[in-house]
Amino acid sequence: MEYDFLQIASWPEEVQEAYEQAEVPSPYEILLAYEKLASEVRRQNKELRSYGNALSELPDSIHDLLQDTLSTWTTSLPQSSHEEVFTSFADSLQNITTQATSTIETLQKTLPHSPLSAFLTHKTWETLAQSLLTSLQDALQLLLNKSHSILADQGIELIAPETGDSFTATLHRAIETRSGGEAGTIAELIRSGYRNNQLVIRPADVAVYKKSKEPT
Repeated sequence: MEYDFLQIASWPEEVQEAYEQAEVPSPYEILLAYEKLASEVRRQNKELRSYGNALSELPDSIHDLLQDTLSTWTTSLPQSSHEEVFTSFADSLQNITTQATSTIETLQKTLPHSPLSAFLTHKTWETLAQSLLTSLQDALQLLLNKSHSILADQGIELIAPETGDSFTATLHRAIETRSGGEAGTIAELIRSGYRNNQLVIRPADVAVYKKSKEPT
C-alpha cells in the first residue's frame, strides 16, 4: 500500500522516520528467497531419505547377523569357539544399533527445526516430527527385543544392568568410574554382555560410581 505526502505528514515523527527507512523487498529478492528456501528443503529431503534408507536396512542387517551367528553356533564347534562366535555377534549387533541410534539422535536435533516447517505451523510440524521419531525408536526397540528373544531360545541371555543396580564382578566389567552416586552401583551401561546359562560369554561393560573421598 502506498501513502500520499499529506497522509505521511500527519503521522508522528518517529513513524515517518521508520516508514522512510523501511525497505520493501523487490520481486526479485522475494523470488530469490523462495528459491533459497526450496533448495534447502530439497537438501533436507535428500538427507531425510538417506536416513530413511539406512533405517530401512536395519531389519535385514540384524536378521542376517542372527542367521549367520546361529548357523555357526549350531554347527559342531568346539566349546572354546563359542565365546568367540558370540563376542563377534555382540560387537556387530552393538555397531548396528549404535548407528541406528545415532541416526535417530541426529533426527531428534534437526527434524523439528527443518525448513519444511515454513510450510506448516511450528506446532503441527513439531508434532509430526516427534511422532516419526517415536515410531523409529519403537521400531528399533522391537528389533532388539526380537533379537534377544531369538537368542534366549538358544540359551543366550543378555547382561544389561540398569543404573543403580549393584556391580557384580562375575557379570560386569568396570571400565570407568564416576562420582555422584552410591558407591559400588552401576552408573551407566556402556556395552551389553551375554551369557550361556551360567557361562559368561562376555561381561557387560559399565561405568561404576566410586566411593566419595572423606573430607579432611
